[in-house]
Amino acid sequence: MRRTRSLYAAAALTTAAAAAVIPANTAGAETVNVQVGNVTVAATWRAQPAAINEGDSTTFKLALTASGNAATTNIKFGQSTFHFSSGSATSDPLTKDVVLNATSPSSGNTLSTALPSFAVTYFQDGAYSATMSTSAAPVSWKQGAASRSGTYSLNIATTVSVGDVLPSIQSANVPVMITKGEGFNFSALATDPGLYDSLSYRWDFDYDGTFAADATQQNPNFAYGKTGLHQGMLRVYDDHGYTPFEFAVNVLEPPRPQAVPLPAAVWGGLGLMAAVGMIRGRMARRGGNDSDGD
Repeated sequence: MRRTRSLYAAAALTTAAAAAVIPANTAGAETVNVQVGNVTVAATWRAQPAAINEGDSTTFKLALTASGNAATTNIKFGQSTFHFSSGSATSDPLTKDVVLNATSPSSGNTLSTALPSFAVTYFQDGAYSATMSTSAAPVSWKQGAASRSGTYSLNIATTVSVGDVLPSIQSANVPVMITKGEGFNFSALATDPGLYDSLSYRWDFDYDGTFAADATQQNPNFAYGKTGLHQGMLRVYDDHGYTPFEFAVNVLEPPRPQAVPLPAAVWGGLGLMAAVGMIRGRMARRGGNDSDGD
């Protein structure tokens, strides 16, 4: 919602400077007016969009319009420096100085200009009052044939709402098939744009519709004690909620030990060894008989 706040101050009708100060408005106001002599300076300060998510950027812009009565001409903004503060300790940039260069005089009684727009990225959820301020910024004009001038100061604020973003699970290492009793190193990696958000990992290896964490490490080791298809769920939490990741593991019985048949070459070698043994036995018996006959 845009609100308008006006503040009037006396201004010199000669070339002597006169100042008007607009105090900070922390209620989310975007437009303020200041009267300097015959000229009204209107400042419009906004963030577009005003509602973003952490890790996203918004663009700030300050527009200035100076207007006078029918006898006012040659309105000119002088060069001045504006100071930006993001209102957050976790934004980029936190502060910034923006220069308004001197403008060419208007031909009529109205002159509009704008500071260069710039983007700011917010890395933590919350509501922030972003301000733009300047002091003793010059403005000049002609009132009929007489030259006039004055200065104005601004301290204008607008609110930026930054919403939380839940963790993003970048990778998860889970088995598709495993044997009963076999340990596996489950692992996961998640990121979160919130610089101050803390992440926690919770694993339910037998998720049945009601979540009950079996492990709270990021990389737990777990072995299933029963065969069958097991549904599982990982939840990665930040300070506001969690992101789920479902998985399924097929748990099999360990293979039973079986007799390994010997290769044919081995069997052939054993047969040859048996044949040689039989021949040697016969020769031994035959030699024994010969010795008995002598």
